Amino acid sequence: MITLIGTGHVFDLSDALLQVFDELQPDTICVELDQQRYQQLLMKRQQQHTSKKIPRDVPFLYRVLARFQQNLAKKYGVTPGEEMVTAIQYAQNHQLPMHLIDMNAQTVFSQMLRNMTLKEKFRLLLSGVGGLFVSQKRVETELDKIQGDFTSYLDQIGKKFPTIKESLIDKRKSIFF
Repeated sequence: MITLIGTGHVFDLSDALLQVFDELQPDTICVELDQQRYQQLLMKRQQQHTSKKIPRDVPFLYRVLARFQQNLAKKYGVTPGEEMVTAIQYAQNHQLPMHLIDMNAQTVFSQMLRNMTLKEKFRLLLSGVGGLFVSQKRVETELDKIQGDFTSYLDQIGKKFPTIKESLIDKRKSIFF
């Protein structure tokens, strides 16, 4: 049996994940990371979260979105990716195999940017910059909407950002399912 657990990089989900793991007693843990992001995550943990700089060698839009994620995570009192670390540590503590199951994020993002229209890039940039100033209450309201009708939410994403939906959802879905 395969159980998929949806998470969010900016929310404190560690206790909930541990509870699910303890209930399900998995044989293996798969984490949606590629090798490069896995190494970066481990390095950040070793540096005790002191480095919040986003490398300059990643695309500008990627840096804007990463900054948005960092700001949002700060509002929730977590470090982005903390749920990934929880899953990795659970696998290690319980001597379970752990597999990294994502494609290289920089490759995916670079391909996605090449395929995006100028209008879509501009819309993404505005969303990323606007997201730097979003309130926690607004985020929670949006999350409620998503949970209420996830299919409708994906349809909205597809209309505003068709390339993002295709690159981050549709292509990945076809690889894994």
